[in-house]
Amino acid sequence: YDWDVVNEATDPYRFEENGIARAMRRAGEAAWTVQSFRAARRANEDATLLINDYRTDEKYAELIEKLVDEKSEPVYDGIGIQSH
Repeated sequence: YDWDVVNEATDPYRFEENGIARAMRRAGEAAWTVQSFRAARRANEDATLLINDYRTDEKYAELIEKLVDEKSEPVYDGIGIQSH
């Protein structure tokens, strides 16, 4: 299975009343996203875990660079880019 673990992590202020967005703002975008990937990996070790966003700018690239474990290995298996 492929799991879109975190969608649009670069914009946690988009939905201010959303509980997930509030949790992300408290923890920080990168820290919350890494925690989410760790939880997803525990839930299904065989899933392909994806990060997804509509942005293709430096902010997305900077976030992706921070999504690593203690060995500096990516916590994700793939990167998604939305287009509508």
